[in-house]
Amino acid sequence: MNEFGCSLKRGIPMNENEIIQAIVTGNYAHPFSFLGMHKTAQGVVVRVFSPYAEGVTVLSHDMPSSIAFPLEKIHPQGFLSKFFYKNFGQ
Repeated sequence: MNEFGCSLKRGIPMNENEIIQAIVTGNYAHPFSFLGMHKTAQGVVVRVFSPYAEGVTVLSHDMPSSIAFPLEKIHPQGFLSKFFYKNFGQ
């Protein structure tokens, strides 16, 4: 397992860019171990693979008023992501 809790590639840990490329090309056996919302030591990361989406927005309902956070497109084939630090919104 690597730092994302994902499988290894031929016994070699995969970095984040390799995992994204493997998901985009359909060559990652456990995409939902990486996609979605995941806690990290520094906060929370949200990752989405949606090839035909023009954009994806995360809505926060934990704050006094709902706030929308657009995800950043980090791969041209529709991989979007955003990191939220632990102290965000405090």
